[in-house]
Order: sequence, then structure tokens, then C-alpha cells
Amino acid sequence: MKPVRIYLGDEAFSDKLSKDIWTSPDKFVGQLTVTVSPELFTKIFTKERLRILKALEKSPESVNELVAVLDRPREAVSRDLSYLSAMGIINLEKNGKERIPTRASEISITI
Repeated sequence: MKPVRIYLGDEAFSDKLSKDIWTSPDKFVGQLTVTVSPELFTKIFTKERLRILKALEKSPESVNELVAVLDRPREAVSRDLSYLSAMGIINLEKNGKERIPTRASEISITI
């Protein structure tokens, strides 16, 4: 599982990061590097989605357990889990009728 490093910045920052990657690729080996604008970051990582990612550190056994920990409606949690899964940020593994949410990789955010 490769760690994901997310950088927040504008186009100039993204261009500088690209140059850094080309000139010193050894610094970035073994990680997936993504640069996003602050506006896009807030659309992807809403407060509630960040709460989900934090709650996944405790390795809940099911979506139902996660819903209880977060004290949110199941529909809202399921919608956010589906979004995070589609983005490749989490995995949703089936175990019988239950889905078990886990992080897809370690996430590091640099501002």
C-alpha cells in the first residue's frame, strides 16, 4: 500500500512541485503525490469525511459500527463512504452482508 501525499496549493505551487519531482525523484519514490487547490480539497475532504477517515483509525468492524461511532444517519455515512471509495481513498470490503470500511492507504496532507 503506497502512502498518498496530498499537497494543497495553486498552479504555481503545482508547477514547482512537478519540477522538484523531476529533479529529485528519489524523494518521492514509493508514494502517490497529488496536488489540489484548497477549493477542491474542501469539496473532497468535507468535515464529515475527515471524521470518517479519523474514525477508521479505530478499525470499525462494519459500516453499522462506524455509523454508531460517528452518530450520523446511516444514509449520510454510506453516501460519504461511497464517495471516498470511488475516489480510491478507502476500501469497502464485503463480509457476508456487512461492508467493512478501511483506509486504502496512509494519507499525508501538506499545506
